[in-house]
Amino acid sequence: MNKWNLAVELAEKNNYLQIEGLVNKFSTVLIEKNKKMDLVELYRKAHKHTEAAKILIKIAEDLKALNVYYYFITY
Repeated sequence: MNKWNLAVELAEKNNYLQIEGLVNKFSTVLIEKNKKMDLVELYRKAHKHTEAAKILIKIAEDLKALNVYYYFITY
């Protein structure tokens, strides 16, 4: 994951024209490995916030279907 993150960051900094293809290839790998939170992070870093939100909603729906609830309390 770290090498892919670095590749995306370097591509963005250097205005690499095929950044979209790079993100798509990496997202396919993450989907195949069921790495949803890593996929959210990738989309967030690639400024694909809508796609990241869709994955988070899917995670929440999956947890709800399993009757798994997490409560986060902040002070």
